[in-house]
Amino acid sequence: MQVTATHITQQVVAMVRYVSKYYSFKLSPFLNPYELAIAQNVIAQQPEAFGLNVSHFGGYLHAERQRLLLAPDYLVTDYQDFDLQLFEIIFNQKFVRLQHYQILGKLAHLGLDRNLFGDIITDGQRWQFIAEYQFQDLIRQEVTQIGNSKVTIKLQPLDHLLTIKNDFTNETIACGSLRLDAVIAAAFHQSRKNAKDLINSGHVFLNWEHERRSDYLLTVGDSVSCRGWGRLTILDFLGQTPTNKYKLYLKIFRH
Repeated sequence: MQVTATHITQQVVAMVRYVSKYYSFKLSPFLNPYELAIAQNVIAQQPEAFGLNVSHFGGYLHAERQRLLLAPDYLVTDYQDFDLQLFEIIFNQKFVRLQHYQILGKLAHLGLDRNLFGDIITDGQRWQFIAEYQFQDLIRQEVTQIGNSKVTIKLQPLDHLLTIKNDFTNETIACGSLRLDAVIAAAFHQSRKNAKDLINSGHVFLNWEHERRSDYLLTVGDSVSCRGWGRLTILDFLGQTPTNKYKLYLKIFRH
């Protein structure tokens, strides 16, 4: 299910009103950075939010997907109030190599919307993911195979989180346009046609939302995810080359 800015706004306004009325805390589903930024902006504009304790957490510092917690300012909250559970996937590491998309697909196959589980992480060998605590029985019972590989799920405390392997690199690329298809093609060493086909097929996300406009003009701060190719974030615009190509400084991960 694609979550729109309007849906996030309505959800957050309802959370603020609930906490203000019942003097209790309220948790959101997992939000990506784009959705979290919308939520924080909405809260700042709500008079009823004055005096509320607003926090967010996704299981570890700088988690990409996080839950938003609203509470009256006199209630003391901590990470346990976010109702998070860390799951580790146990498999034969000698013969099996899991991929992020396989794990994501398996969780989606259980009927879990993307906003019901958080980051999927790896140290290069082992894999873990974070989800809402209430789904622990479902996940342990139903996730017994990923791809063609038999797996089991082990519950772990949050302080047993893996040391995350960072496969991103910072690179400078040159491209003839700031259009979405042109930047994707240059970053992943693909043809413009292949980039357009990927966009048209619904496999490209811009700032965590589907984007099918090949001619969308990117800017600094935009994040682009290309299913099967990788992810990039535009960190800076470095001007133009002598041949009038745009120089972009990227954080990029290639599958």
